[in-house]
Parts: sequence; structure tokens; C-alpha cells
Amino acid sequence: MSVSGGEHSYRWLGEMLEALPDPDGLPFGETPTWRELADWMVGRRVLVVGDDAEQAATAFAVRGAASVQTYERSWNELDPERHGIFEIVYCDGLLDRAAEPLALLRTLRSMITLGGLLAIGATVLDDPERSEYLRFVPDGLPGDPGWRLIPGRLAFRWMLQASGFEVQAALGERPGPSDPLPLVSEYLSATAVNGRPG
Repeated sequence: MSVSGGEHSYRWLGEMLEALPDPDGLPFGETPTWRELADWMVGRRVLVVGDDAEQAATAFAVRGAASVQTYERSWNELDPERHGIFEIVYCDGLLDRAAEPLALLRTLRSMITLGGLLAIGATVLDDPERSEYLRFVPDGLPGDPGWRLIPGRLAFRWMLQASGFEVQAALGERPGPSDPLPLVSEYLSATAVNGRPG
């Protein structure tokens, strides 16, 4: 899918996203505050990766993105030679489901221009004592059978750093799935600082 940006009046992407329901029935606006993306959005090429990508793509388009492409199939099929390079990549809900999360992040880095922005959301461990760890959940979480590899907050940031990104800001969070350990869905923005991985 490709969506062209319109001549709509521009405020914050957050205003649009607040109106979009999230799979848990929470207003999307309770997750990140997207003000950090405001200066980046207008006139930029955006790639939206993951489930429900069309809703997020519409939000970017009506807030002034020059073009928005979505990719809902397997992320490991993304190819900068075929799909192009983008100034903003938005990815939500894939990192903690990927068998190889660093491979996912390196693939996303390959799709972003140097200095471009990644906005990413993932389920993380909300426990300071487990901040550096990854938790493997082979049978999924209650109500979600997809298995997960859930990073602690610090591990999430280290994974981004190891993949060629520099974390810029925490965009917000929302309550995570039900689990014996405390979980949150955390959203970060990160700048692509190293050359695209080969």
C-alpha cells in the first residue's frame, strides 16, 4: 500500500492516533505521545511495518507525510533495493514476537536513511531488577499464543544501540499484557546513526 500525504492542517500525529482503537480496546492516545515525531513528519517518506499498518499509515498521511508505504508481510522480506529507503520507520508489536529480534532491528536499520528516525513499540519487562535481561515465553502470554522474547527496559535500548540506532526519547507507554511479571508496552524514538548494516 502507498498513501500520499494530503494538504490537511497539521498539529500532532497523536491527535489522529487517539481516535484509533487499539486491539485491547484502549484509545491509542494512551500509549505514546507523538509530539517528538511532529517536526519529522511533514514531507517525509514513511514506512509502517507490522499488523494494522494501514491505520497507522493513514495517521501519518493525514498529518503531512510526503508518502507512506506499509508492509504487513514477513519483515525479513524487506529489502532497501526493492522497497526503497525511508526517513521514518514506524514498527509496533513485532520486536517481542521476532525469533531473532536483532535481525529485525538490523533489517529496519537497512530501510532508514542515515539520520532518519525509527519509532518503535515493544512489550518490555517493567521490573528494574530485570532491566538488563530478556525473558523467553515459548507459549505466549494469556490471550496471545504468539511466543515472545520480552526485553527489559535497558535491554530494549541496548538492542537498538547494537543495531545502529541512538535512542532519542521515550514516546510513552501503556499497560502491557497480563503476566505474572509486570509488563508495559514501551515506545521509543531512535535515530539511525551508523551506516546501514550489510
